[in-house]
Amino acid sequence: MCNRQFVENGQNWFVNEADKLLINKLLLERISLAGICRVCNISEKWLLSYLKELYNNLPDDLNADLFLPNIEAYLADRMDEEISRLEGVKKIQLHYKTIFRRQQKIRM
Repeated sequence: MCNRQFVENGQNWFVNEADKLLINKLLLERISLAGICRVCNISEKWLLSYLKELYNNLPDDLNADLFLPNIEAYLADRMDEEISRLEGVKKIQLHYKTIFRRQQKIRM
């Protein structure tokens, strides 16, 4: 005798694929793990093992760039963009001031 216990119709203990898809969506919604367990009627132990399985299946690099851009060049580009944007705003403000002055002269 092996001293193991078995449950008749043990398949009811497994989480099906549809429920796993729901759990994946709930995880993306930043719902607490305890809340997910309550909603999906699963144990925290099962959920933690499922999370571990998901984590282990992730690629090592997560498709991330492993190098940093040249920070000085990056900041110079952003500065040039910001200067161009501010010059555009200044032109628009000057245009509206000119229109406002013309309207005041017409009213007088």
